[in-house]
Amino acid sequence: MLKSLAFVFCLALVGQYADGAQSIQKDEKPDELKNQPGCYVSYLGRVLAFGDRASDESGVCQQYICPTGTSAEAYKIVNCPTYSEDCVTIPGNPKALYPDCCDSLDSEKTGASGNKCTAIA
Repeated sequence: MLKSLAFVFCLALVGQYADGAQSIQKDEKPDELKNQPGCYVSYLGRVLAFGDRASDESGVCQQYICPTGTSAEAYKIVNCPTYSEDCVTIPGNPKALYPDCCDSLDSEKTGASGNKCTAIA
């Protein structure tokens, strides 16, 4: 019984804190924004301050992150996690912004099935 509870707890942590695939990109700032510190995201048409995040508002479920502690001005694009076939997921809201648009792990049903569930990316 204790092993089952520990397994369900671990599944809940995986589902709650897993980010999906991440890529790093750096866009050249337009001349009018060159003096503005942060990461220029051409897709959004604006500079994100270091430490800021912005969700994609075009219907793509992803988030742009300008990391702190760097002067590289490169930003991360974070997508929803994908789970192995053994996982039971709850569909995200396709009209919501990241991360609410992402599918989430139904740890109770996945744990009850006894399947090994992992976040793939």
